[in-house]
Order: sequence, then C-alpha cells, then structure tokens
Amino acid sequence: MGKKERTGVGIWSRKAYLLRRLARLGMPGWSTRGWDASRGPAVYLIHHQNLFGPVHTLAFLPGEAHLWYLWVFQDRKTCYRQYMDFTFTKRFGWPRPMASLLAFLLSWIVPGLMKAFGGIPVYRGKREIVRTMKLSLEALVRGESILLSPDRNYADRNPEIGPLYAGFLHLEKLYFRETGRHLAFVPVFCGKSRKTVAFGEPLYFAGVRPFRREQEEMAQALQEAINRLGRELGDL
Repeated sequence: MGKKERTGVGIWSRKAYLLRRLARLGMPGWSTRGWDASRGPAVYLIHHQNLFGPVHTLAFLPGEAHLWYLWVFQDRKTCYRQYMDFTFTKRFGWPRPMASLLAFLLSWIVPGLMKAFGGIPVYRGKREIVRTMKLSLEALVRGESILLSPDRNYADRNPEIGPLYAGFLHLEKLYFRETGRHLAFVPVFCGKSRKTVAFGEPLYFAGVRPFRREQEEMAQALQEAINRLGRELGDL
C-alpha cells in the first residue's frame, strides 16, 4: 500500500455538494466550531440520533470524509427490504402498503446518496467487516478521513450518547501498523440549542498498554468527550 498522502479532496461527488447546499437552505442559522483543517486524516465520531447527527454533520462539515453506512443501503433490493421489513413496519408500525411505497422510492435514492458521499459499507457481525476495514485503512493512508456513528442504538433521540461500539477502534491498530503513527479520533456533537456542529480535540491511543485495554478506555473517553461537547452547547 502506498505511503503518499493527499488532502482528501475529491471524496464527494458534485451531487453530494448540490445536496449539501439544498440541505443548508433548510437549516438556517447553523454554524461550526473547532474544525482544524491541518489535522490530517482522522475518524470523526457523531451521535446518530435517528439520522440527526449524520445529516447535520454532512451538511456543515468544512472538509470531506468517507461516510460509514450499513451495508444494506448499498443495493436497491437490500435497501428496500431493510425499510420494508424493519424500519417502516417494525419500528414505525406503518401499514404495509404505505411502507412498501416509501421503501420502493427510497431504494432508488439512498444507494446513490451513499455513493455520492464516498460511503464505505459496514458489515457488522459479518466476515465482510474485513472489507470495511480494508477500504477505510486505504482511505486513511491516502490522507482521507472517515465519518461514522458509533452508537449502539441509532434510533435513540436522546442528545446524550450512550455506550459505544468499539470495533471501529481497530482502525488504530491497522493504521499504526501501516504508518507508524497513531490515528486521530475526533468527537463531534450537533447541538440543537445553539445550532452548532462542534468538533472536539482529537484523542489518540497511547500505545503503551495492551490494545484491548486501551480500546475500552478510548471508547469510554470518546463517549465522555461527545457528551462534554453537548453540555458546553447547552443540550445536556
């Protein structure tokens, strides 16, 4: 794998920038704080809050980043089944005819959106997760960043983020092995009270204790850092 890095410009398509401009029209008054353009490749962690976090972060992210998304949304058929068999019927309790219509429409839209924002499919609990990590590592080594939601419950609208999945932190081990440098993990909070997307200070592995122990500590530290940003913005 090549060592040469670049800025990460060109991750998103023109469609993504058009969609972002349209999204911003519907989000007047929002701003960002704490963004550091000189940071280099990083993993940005956002509280999902049933799409609130990803939508606002993608709309106002000053740079570009590859969006991690559930693998079912990369294909029209699996996207339809996810919306039809789970999201609209089991979670929302909609009648099947209504669920089927909207699932059909979204199945023609969502996969294209994932591609437009440089999406990397995530295969949780599957052997294909190796592909997720491989694609992510290649992007990071090129100098490109990753944007993901580590929530265990994506549907939780509570502004306070709970315990995190920690599997994504294996990117640190892969990145350090490839580059000899520790990877930056940046907490992000989308604050409704002040209409602000806040970027916190990056957190790094120390690399002096067993990885599993530092992995648990990092997951806890990131959870606390995201919630600390929420308190600073007045949402918690």
